[in-house]
Amino acid sequence: MNFQPIVDAAVARYGGTASVAVSDGHSVIVAGDDRRHLALPTIKVPLSVGALRQSPHRYADAESAITWSDSAATSRMWSGVGAGPVAQVIAESGSSSGPTQWHGSTAWSASEQARFMANLSCTSGSAPVLDMIGRVTPDQRWGLGRIPGARFKGGWAPLSEEGGRWHVRQMGLVPGPKGQVAMAFTAVPGSVSFADSKAMNDMTADGIRAQLATLPTARCQ
Repeated sequence: MNFQPIVDAAVARYGGTASVAVSDGHSVIVAGDDRRHLALPTIKVPLSVGALRQSPHRYADAESAITWSDSAATSRMWSGVGAGPVAQVIAESGSSSGPTQWHGSTAWSASEQARFMANLSCTSGSAPVLDMIGRVTPDQRWGLGRIPGARFKGGWAPLSEEGGRWHVRQMGLVPGPKGQVAMAFTAVPGSVSFADSKAMNDMTADGIRAQLATLPTARCQ
C-alpha cells in the first residue's frame, strides 16, 4: 500500500503540505510531512482519559471538550489534571510526543498519533472517551469524519509560523472489513483558507477510504 499518491493529489490541488499515517499499534505506514506539529484540540483525547481517571465527575467537561471541542471545558480539565497524567496516557498508548504543554501546544506527529489511536482501546480508562469520539458534532465531521462509523477528534488553528495558514489535523479509528483501522491526517494548504484545509482532509479521507480493505487493523480492538 502506498499513501504518497493521496498526499500528492491533495498538495497538487491546494498547495502546502499534508500527511497520512496508519498504524497497527507497532509499525506505522506514513506519507507526507511527518514532522511534529502542534496537537491543537486533538490533545483533548489523552487529556480526557487522564481527567476521567482522576474523577468521574469530570465526565461533562470531557464530553464537551471531545464532542464539540469546548475550550472552556478543556481549560478546566487541564487546570485540574496538568501535563503529567496526559503524558502518561500518551506513553501508555504506545506513543510519544514533544514535551506535554498547555493543552494544544504539545507537538505530535501524524505517525505518533496513529500509533496512539491504535493502542488507545487497551489503555486503562479509555472506554468513555472512545464513546465520545464517536459522537463528534455534525459540523465537525469533515475529513476523517466523512468515513462511516469513524470515531475521531480533530484540531485546527491558523498558525503564525505558517503565515496565518490553517493547520488542520485529525486522528481516529475507522471500521474496516477486518477490524478497526487507526489513522491520522494533517493538512496545511498553500492559502490562508480554512475551507481549503478541510478540503485537503476530505481528499485524504476519500483516498484512505478507497483502501480500507487493504489496511492493517489496530492491535487493540
